[in-house]
Amino acid sequence: MYGPPPPPPRPQRPASPTSPWLWGCLGCGGLAVLLVVVGVAGWLLYARSTGPHLPPGGAAAPGDGAAEEAQATVTVEATATEFVPSDSAKPGVDYTAVQVTITNTGDEPVNVTPHFFTITDDAGTEHETATALGAPEGELETADIEAGESATGVIAAEGGFLPLSVTFDDLSGAPVTADVQ
Repeated sequence: MYGPPPPPPRPQRPASPTSPWLWGCLGCGGLAVLLVVVGVAGWLLYARSTGPHLPPGGAAAPGDGAAEEAQATVTVEATATEFVPSDSAKPGVDYTAVQVTITNTGDEPVNVTPHFFTITDDAGTEHETATALGAPEGELETADIEAGESATGVIAAEGGFLPLSVTFDDLSGAPVTADVQ
């Protein structure tokens, strides 16, 4: 009659590694990965080179900036306070607030910012104050506190909890913790 049926169509092959389109995509992705790796490595080398420079013995030399920073100390006083929202507070979010007074008892200025604080609750959970930046009215202002000077302001964290202590850690020395009164 009409003859045998035609053969079935050939199955299509997936793109092979020799396909110029596949190599083009891998080339762009590979380039992106390479740029990220080089960027991170460069940042690490920069961060390492700008850190404290210590002599081979490991001790800071007299007059070295690292030794002076290590001598800068602070005291912290903390009092539980009612959270009063600023215009930047997120509506519908509970906050816990603590009023802190930080005093520079060292010889060098100390940088203070709400980022440097954590609030620990009665269950031992640490709450980052960075989640509530700008939320409390009367927030502790970022400043350099000179030797013998103090700064007072409110820090806050998201969530309703009972604050037991606050910790100040500017990464230049040992963290300072104070019980909340």
